[in-house]
Amino acid sequence: MKLRCGVLMIGLAFPLMSAHAAALSRTDQNVDYLFESGNNANVGVAVVEPSVKGEVAEPDGFFIGRSTGNVGEDFLVPNASVKAQATERIAVALGYDQPFAIDTKYAVNSAVLSYKGSDDVGGFEDILMAKTSGMEAHAKVHALTTIIKYTSPNNLSVYAGPVYYRISGNVQIPYAFYSVNLPKDGAWGYVAGVAYEKPEVALRTALTYRSSATYSKKATESFAGQTLSADGLKFKLPQSVNLDFLTGIMPKTQLITGVRWVNWKQFKLEPAAYGSIFGASLVSFPKDSWEFKLGVGRQLTEKLSGSAVLLYDTGNGAPVSPLGPPDKGYGINVGLKYAINKNVDVSGGLQYNWYKNETVAVEGGGMVTPVAQFKNMNVLGAGVQLGVHF
Repeated sequence: MKLRCGVLMIGLAFPLMSAHAAALSRTDQNVDYLFESGNNANVGVAVVEPSVKGEVAEPDGFFIGRSTGNVGEDFLVPNASVKAQATERIAVALGYDQPFAIDTKYAVNSAVLSYKGSDDVGGFEDILMAKTSGMEAHAKVHALTTIIKYTSPNNLSVYAGPVYYRISGNVQIPYAFYSVNLPKDGAWGYVAGVAYEKPEVALRTALTYRSSATYSKKATESFAGQTLSADGLKFKLPQSVNLDFLTGIMPKTQLITGVRWVNWKQFKLEPAAYGSIFGASLVSFPKDSWEFKLGVGRQLTEKLSGSAVLLYDTGNGAPVSPLGPPDKGYGINVGLKYAINKNVDVSGGLQYNWYKNETVAVEGGGMVTPVAQFKNMNVLGAGVQLGVHF
């Protein structure tokens, strides 16, 4: 059985979105391009359409059907890579993706504070802005990864390199008369890993570590129309570990498995003024997340191959932030790859994620207050990728 891993890994035709793709994670930060044979370049994009709809909470904590609107805005997941085989043993690669981002926007609506029926003398209805009304958050993290890989004569390889992140974002919370702007700035981390390959049985196992990276910049906060501070805002992008295992299980068929750990507990977005006023972090997570994937790849014809991969994410734990509602998630990714000729191939894929029902809450003053609940959340993504071998 003689199979090339690169031929069958078209389940990653556009890089797998995280099973948590409607929250902060956008990709699984894989380095599969590092293991393609020879010199190659890839560029691709996925168009993603979330459906994250729910109800806002009334001041008494009940839900009476007032809509949040579709909280998740459509977004793109771009990726690009180039890899050069410098010598028989040494390869150099450069990869780009957007591993973390958020595009959340709630509808502008109100909540009923108190109500007396028409039979009550002096009956009235007081209207307040719902706590999620008009709340929105937009942020992007661009990552540029440089890797050098050395492969020994026994097919054991080690690789490492620096990662540069470009970060920007803003959050608006009209109910609290608060906003914060995160100006563009860079942060540095690194990636390191070890892998073993056995091409004759299409086997590859790889363990990849990505360090955390610290954003530190003066942020502009506003409360009740006044700028409160320009103190330094510091937070860490989470460190992560990916363990991937692929192997041939029968002629022209490959098993695809993987586990990913993300250290979300170390991520805490706490602007100085927000923390002092509300006594809580703007965004934080009580536990780390684990992502699992399991699938198969199959060479269908001499030029066409395909795969299907199942995904599961344990989530970050409660209370779930209203700025990134989905927590525990599931997904399925299917893809096809067609070799136009020996130097050019094109891939296409679909991914569908779905999530358990969630009640999201805000923290402050030592209390956790429900502000919205979501049901039947899902995300659909479609992507294409062009590969060139030279």
